[in-house]
Amino acid sequence: MAFANYFCTWMDMIKSDDNPNWSHELLLLAMQPQRARVYPTCTVNGVKFVSEERDSRRRTQNSGVMALGHGLDYYGVLHSVVELVYAEGMKVHLFKCRWFDTGAQSMKMDQYGNLSVNTATSAYEDDPFVFATSVKQVFYLDDLARGDAWKIANIVHP
Repeated sequence: MAFANYFCTWMDMIKSDDNPNWSHELLLLAMQPQRARVYPTCTVNGVKFVSEERDSRRRTQNSGVMALGHGLDYYGVLHSVVELVYAEGMKVHLFKCRWFDTGAQSMKMDQYGNLSVNTATSAYEDDPFVFATSVKQVFYLDDLARGDAWKIANIVHP
């Protein structure tokens, strides 16, 4: 709660100072969400994402995600979609993901530029959330050269 109080106070301060960093959307975020909902699916920028659990019962694959990092990309699968609803109906969608380990022993690039990820590994359990708008969808193909847990990550281009 300390950060929430600080954020509200800071927003009031920068608004009164006519600071260019102030925005109405930030003010709504400072007020905290009015409710939260959890969903198994979400469509973002025309791409449908489906939770790994729901995906496991289908022939198609829509649960793979990739988040761009600073010098390192993060690969994983969608666990669930969290929708936060703020004042005035403003919605923020977060993806809760199961991230794979991005260490050198868990990710390999072959001579053709295909990235293979060890999906039996996991990492970032304490930091599973990412903004839904900041991920790309990937689908994973079996890497027959490396074995069962290894999958080749393919970015979906809508």
